[in-house]
Amino acid sequence: MNSVWTKSKELPSFPQLSGDISVDVCVVGGGIAGLLTAYKLTKRGYEVCVLEAETVCSGATSMTTAKVTSQHGVIYSKIENTYGEEAARVYAAANQNAIIEYDRIINEKGIDCDWVRIPHTVFSLKGSEELINEASSARKAGIECEIIKNTDLPLPVASALRFYEQAMFDPFKFVCCILPGLRVFEHTRVDEIKDGMCITEKGKVSAKHIVVTTHYPFINTPGWYFAKVHQERSYVIALENAPKLESMYRDADPAGLSLRNYNDLLLVGAGDHRTGENPKGGYYEDLEKQALRLFNGAKVVCKWSNQDCITPDIIPFVGEYSKNTDNIYVATGFNMWGMSNSMVSADIITGYITGEPHFAAELYSGQRFDLGGMGKELTRHGMTSAKCLLKGVTAKKGEPVCSHMGCKLCRNGDDDTWECACHGSRFDNKGNVLNGPAQKPFEV
Repeated sequence: MNSVWTKSKELPSFPQLSGDISVDVCVVGGGIAGLLTAYKLTKRGYEVCVLEAETVCSGATSMTTAKVTSQHGVIYSKIENTYGEEAARVYAAANQNAIIEYDRIINEKGIDCDWVRIPHTVFSLKGSEELINEASSARKAGIECEIIKNTDLPLPVASALRFYEQAMFDPFKFVCCILPGLRVFEHTRVDEIKDGMCITEKGKVSAKHIVVTTHYPFINTPGWYFAKVHQERSYVIALENAPKLESMYRDADPAGLSLRNYNDLLLVGAGDHRTGENPKGGYYEDLEKQALRLFNGAKVVCKWSNQDCITPDIIPFVGEYSKNTDNIYVATGFNMWGMSNSMVSADIITGYITGEPHFAAELYSGQRFDLGGMGKELTRHGMTSAKCLLKGVTAKKGEPVCSHMGCKLCRNGDDDTWECACHGSRFDNKGNVLNGPAQKPFEV
């Protein structure tokens, strides 16, 4: 299924790698996080190449709702309660700076990408206490925000928290304008990283620094990201003949709606669930029914789904891949807020490589491990993975199992795909990899 972005702009194509090369920095993964990293390092004078297994922005970037905001649901009260007020301030500043940096690049390069500065509002249908607490934490973190009673949503909103001067855009139109000057190789899957080299079927890339921005890290050990990160899917429809809203919106309830306009369309999303846990389907149908009930006379013109990496403490993992891998860096776990966190991760990794540490590097560190902040979610994730792995071990002949670690695969009734509930790998009906960490077709 295609999103509105894939219809809005055709991205340029790039050749496969052919033979061995040497660069200063090799970025593995050609989504917006990897391309922003390559763009920033190239501007700093580094010789950079990007290796993409499929085509640029064909993964999560093509399926985003493209909100650029520091309001990531109800998050600042959670960060403050877990890590303290200073951590919340750092997270807020990093994501606010991301909006400013997009704005700077877009204006500096004169990019026409439907960039609009607009509020973002998280709303509750249940009450006001949660958002009042969130507003207090956000203000202490330096965010300009306001509790409001009335919105232009056709919903019985009990309370809402509005952040001002946020943004939305078309990511494909943006990426198209930062690609010139970047050295990119498509259809070049990295099978192994070893001794400062990215090894592919088409050749080897020797690099002083390697950056892994493959959405989900494909190197199991060291790093152990498969034990720390799980993946979730969400569903989006585009409506015509729907109203122009005064703000972008997100329900405080994770199961609720996300809304934003794009030109004459209204994008409505919902239905978050762990990858590999949707055998019956029905998410598109439920979303369409709800949206058409709210926006009478609207028409669905496009629908798609996306995949997001979720960390146990709702802060991404960005920085050194592990303590035992010199000059290898990672960016993952954007928790459904990939546009702002892609810019943050590009800035953090650029700081590591240039020797100019970013102020949010410690908070985002891929090496942080706090059982107080992560323990409950790590346990839940581990139990789910263990059950799925056991089913894979006992799978009958002909039942597909994941090529990543042997977990049993489950059908997604909405997208007609095979999915792994352990770590989120996805495959088409022929067994071809759609999403990692799996690198090879599934096994039966």
